[in-house]
Amino acid sequence: MDSKASILQNHLSTHRSRCNALFHQARHAYPRLDGNAFGQWLVETLAPLLDQTQPPFSEAAIDGLYLLGLELFARDYAGPNAQGEESKRLFLDLLPHLSRAVNDDPEHVPAELFNALHQLRLYDADLSGFCQRLAKIGPQLDSAANLRAMALVTAWRSGLAQFRTASLDLMENLPAKWLLPLFQDKPVEAEWHQCISQLRKNRWYHPDKPLEKQPQFRLLGGFSGFGGPFKSPPLVAFDQDHFWATDGHQTFTLFFDAFGATLVNSATAFPKSNNHHSDWTVRPDSQTVRFRDKTMDISQRPPIQDWASDAHTCLLVSPFSHDILIIPAR
Repeated sequence: MDSKASILQNHLSTHRSRCNALFHQARHAYPRLDGNAFGQWLVETLAPLLDQTQPPFSEAAIDGLYLLGLELFARDYAGPNAQGEESKRLFLDLLPHLSRAVNDDPEHVPAELFNALHQLRLYDADLSGFCQRLAKIGPQLDSAANLRAMALVTAWRSGLAQFRTASLDLMENLPAKWLLPLFQDKPVEAEWHQCISQLRKNRWYHPDKPLEKQPQFRLLGGFSGFGGPFKSPPLVAFDQDHFWATDGHQTFTLFFDAFGATLVNSATAFPKSNNHHSDWTVRPDSQTVRFRDKTMDISQRPPIQDWASDAHTCLLVSPFSHDILIIPAR
């Protein structure tokens, strides 16, 4: 082994026949794969990662990262023709801080992290925030199981609201020192269990941002002709502790809270009943929404076609834009 060579160079030299075979298999599957360009990506991206990360990646992890990089490059998820920034975020922002967890399960963890980043991009969530938050606590995560748990919680905190319930359940058994930096700029560990209770009780609770400092409205949905999910103005309903929306072609479950909002395809039939909560009154004719004794003027918004509510939230549907207006209770 050459002591002056990079870790990657030594690995490629030791496992030359395997790496060459993997490359030829990839080129057979993806004939456009450019060997020179891939080599440049290895030098500029993978080699510095392996040389600079401490503790160092295991041989199995290096092999797995080479294989993942090859597949991502061949499929135009990495390199100069990359379709998104997920691979760049993975190799530059996340992996340098996660070697302990990667070494625990090198076959699966890197690919799972890429998939998480891809989902964040598809849902237009906070990709940069996810990387910053997870990288900050990454060196403390010594197992793949801990990383998977914290990645899920961090994805929720970064906008994937569909992971709210699962994250809250996981948080009951995770160390407060890992979780506090995700939710509070100036964490107070003694108040953490009270914080979890508030997060579970009210979807609009944010430890660092009171409701009055959050946006008054949120928008979700939109017309399919402009990139949204709905071909026609949707109907909305609240039933079985969930909000639902359908345009007659697809049914979605709606997830939203203080950290983000998402629409997720559902195989469940759209509910036949729509249970309006008694604290909300919506008057489409006067374009007003009332929560208990507070009235909100929405005359500057499009007309209301349909609405649904629970104790904390009211949804209004626009027949023009096909948007769903989400109004937190204040």
